[in-house]
Amino acid sequence: IQKFPHIQIKIVDSNIVFRGSSGYILNAELFIRQQLTTTLLFTLESDYPNDENYTLTRNLKSVTNMPIDLFGPLRWRWEAEQQVKVRTKMNVKKGTITVTVEGLDSQNQAVKKEFMSFLSWLRMCAVIRDPHAGVAPRVLKPQIRQQYRYMEERIGKITDPDRTSIDRWKSLKGPAAKRETRMEVVAWIAVSLFDCRLEGGFVRDWVVGDYSSKPTHIPPQQWVQYDPKSGMPILDRDLVPSDLDCHLPAAKPFDVEAFLDTLYGYGIIAKAFKQDWRYVILIDENTKTGPFTMDLIEPHIALTHDRIDFDVSNLSLEKLYTRDLGMRVDITGSPSWIQLETIVENIRRKEFQVLRPIDGENGPNTSGTVAERIEKMKSRGWNPIGKPLNIIPNPPPTYNAILVPYPASTVLYKNIVTAMQTINGARVISIEQIKNPDIESLYEYMRKTISKECRDNDPNERELYHGTSGDAVEGIINRGYDDRFFSKAGAWGHGAYFADDPRKSNGYANPDPKTTRRVIFYNKVLLGNESVQTKTDATLTAAPIDHHSVHGAGGWTGFQFHEYIVYRYGQALPYLKITSSPILILLLGPLMEEVFTAKTRYICQTEIRDKKIQFVKYDDDSVEEDFNANFDDNDDDEISSKLISIKQELKLQSSVSVSVDENAVKNSVPQTLQFVPTASFDQSNEAVSTLVAKIQGLLKAENWNDFAASQFVEITNELRRMDKANLQAFKDKSELKHLVPTFLNTVYSHDPDASLLNFNADTLTFTNPSSVYYLDNPSTELVDQVVQGASRLTTQQVVDFVVVAARILKTYKSRQDNIKDADNKIKQFKQAISRFLSNESGAKNDTKTAVLSAYAQLGLYDDQVMSLAIDDTAPLEVRYHALNAIRYISSVYLDDTEQSDIRQTLQFRLLRQLENKANKNAVRIWTFQALYSPFIYDSEISYLFGGSLEETLQEIVDEPLNQ
Repeated sequence: IQKFPHIQIKIVDSNIVFRGSSGYILNAELFIRQQLTTTLLFTLESDYPNDENYTLTRNLKSVTNMPIDLFGPLRWRWEAEQQVKVRTKMNVKKGTITVTVEGLDSQNQAVKKEFMSFLSWLRMCAVIRDPHAGVAPRVLKPQIRQQYRYMEERIGKITDPDRTSIDRWKSLKGPAAKRETRMEVVAWIAVSLFDCRLEGGFVRDWVVGDYSSKPTHIPPQQWVQYDPKSGMPILDRDLVPSDLDCHLPAAKPFDVEAFLDTLYGYGIIAKAFKQDWRYVILIDENTKTGPFTMDLIEPHIALTHDRIDFDVSNLSLEKLYTRDLGMRVDITGSPSWIQLETIVENIRRKEFQVLRPIDGENGPNTSGTVAERIEKMKSRGWNPIGKPLNIIPNPPPTYNAILVPYPASTVLYKNIVTAMQTINGARVISIEQIKNPDIESLYEYMRKTISKECRDNDPNERELYHGTSGDAVEGIINRGYDDRFFSKAGAWGHGAYFADDPRKSNGYANPDPKTTRRVIFYNKVLLGNESVQTKTDATLTAAPIDHHSVHGAGGWTGFQFHEYIVYRYGQALPYLKITSSPILILLLGPLMEEVFTAKTRYICQTEIRDKKIQFVKYDDDSVEEDFNANFDDNDDDEISSKLISIKQELKLQSSVSVSVDENAVKNSVPQTLQFVPTASFDQSNEAVSTLVAKIQGLLKAENWNDFAASQFVEITNELRRMDKANLQAFKDKSELKHLVPTFLNTVYSHDPDASLLNFNADTLTFTNPSSVYYLDNPSTELVDQVVQGASRLTTQQVVDFVVVAARILKTYKSRQDNIKDADNKIKQFKQAISRFLSNESGAKNDTKTAVLSAYAQLGLYDDQVMSLAIDDTAPLEVRYHALNAIRYISSVYLDDTEQSDIRQTLQFRLLRQLENKANKNAVRIWTFQALYSPFIYDSEISYLFGGSLEETLQEIVDEPLNQ
């Protein structure tokens, strides 16, 4: 104020207001901006930097090795529009990117948010594309080119910088001008003047297909609506072509204002809307030909779009290629072999080839899935052809193969899960598709070779299972089924063995000693002419003459399952990697000790040798004497009779870990079942009594593996399926009052793998939410599912999801070995749920309080929390939870550079709230509690208000309640 005495400067609601002559104001604004400029430094890095097979690690390395300045357009945009400087440094050896931002703190945070959004794209992207990937534009082959002269004319109208002004005027305002010709002119400006690349529906529908349609039930003024949450324009779905999709150039700056000015110079009125990763331009909103939109996507995001749904959506146009079509993703090789001419002819016939798994094809909710997009195409008169393919980009040059999660809502995924359920105790954790271009090429060569030697050129391709373990898992992923490593001890000699039943393959998939997980591969196998054999022949090193494989027919002694053996490298292609785990690990002993309860507690110890009970000792809390029982080898039959009188609860103590995954019993846990007291049950409720009978059957189970793998799970699931009345009847039994929580909580709490059973990743619901509070070791898979699920949350799902999910993340972080990964996951979780705190989200009060409760659990904070805390119009419960979240702020999730500013802002705002006597007493007390929280409180608070803080609190206490 002293530096600029000629103007008035005030702070009003966190805004600086200037009054005075413009010259002085501009100088003052520049000076204040310079004083407020801060530097923010952060690093884009992988959660698992040492795991080169982890998608984010691999993609970050690819970015750091790119020859172009991938973030150039982002940097130019921020400097031109906001005077913010952004610098990026590629750390090639570490595979990380250091980002430095200089600007106002709020701007710095906005830049960081964009980079974090890019990081989330990298996580989802299988392989970030090379900037020069795809298929370069070319003309069609002469034999079909003559049919599509109109197409070449339209390509030239978009890609020829020398297009005449008269021609452009005709397309804009001539007698034949229409919506599509005006779209051509806008596309010409983007491609020929601003070096963008045009892709997507406009090329398919208009340039090649010559298709157009408009809504008949509404006028052009109503063709565009605005999303109530984001404010983005949305076109009527009946419009064809719908919009223009352009990728911005990486090699030169793009100025959106200059682009809009250029459009205006042609008499085209447009408005720009900005999202983190794109501009959306609304054009011709009030023009009689009707509005359309244009997406302008920055290159760092465009290159993460590595998959395409349909072949007909893969075409692109580039500047100076005046008759040529290109492809965004190269689909000319294996396994699709789709050429440019095929795509053009498919478009003209309104046919399309699906190029990825059809997720959502069986689900009730298909929103955002390939299944939904297929239905949209079909509603416009298009028809899918052929068997859906699954095109994954090739891995980076330094990798042999990559693994990509296979969509869980596809038919194949669900069929495999169903097949795996035939294995006792197995639960599918993940299914991943393997992309190994070298093995695929070898496999395609073998397919052609074998096809020529088979009737009707049919290579007899089958989908079969193969189980393995140890180093062989990575070997198969990277080298396929290499004949140097074929089994030498197989029943049909030196070959690669496959089965059509996963139970057979599971016998060869030994569990990992650390994780107990097993791996089975789902493969494509070229059997050709099979030699069906019902006797073994271990001398075979190749299929018999005139055959390509051996089929060991099953159904005879020692060979229950069918086996299929191939003997040549490249005759089998590992397609999917199935990872499974036993359902119950380290669980049943602690479970059974609590299932049945009584008044007196015993402490029971057993000593086992050679699977025989040698010694039993128990201490009775109600009597002074100890009881000891010794057993000879022949005493097994007498055990029950000696201990049958025990009716009290037994607390079983054993330091031996429980394993249910071995064929032989190796510890004392099964024997402890014999000490569980007998209980009687009311048989009047059939549903309850049936379940009780099953539980009693468990106590008599002879086969421990069957008990663990099937019966226990069946009972647990039956408990979960019970209606409220029967479940209440079950709980009300005095003998069973602890049974339900014991079964469920023990399953979900003590076994990290089994805890996944509690969470439905499709519906984002927890079967038994209370059990989460007993969970002491959440699995990484559960945490990943929760964080990924948060990004898909709808407003209706928030209340039942976020608080429970926050508890899982908090528990996950409590383990020392998880802290760094947990912090990253929690930041992702916050980014996903923070949107529900904004007024634009339309979230109800219970939704906001749930999110704020999650914030409080995890120590999270953002400016929206403060806004709700000081909002006099907000309901009391919302303000309470906002202030409570402030009480538990953790500095871990705040950048060092912003902590001081946040602390000072909170101190100032909260002190103002505290002094405001118009606030309800409850709000003032909650505010006082927030001020005295560890993050906010310091010795300066009191004298900031002249030592009146304690006096203010006393006033609150003395005043009568005003609510």
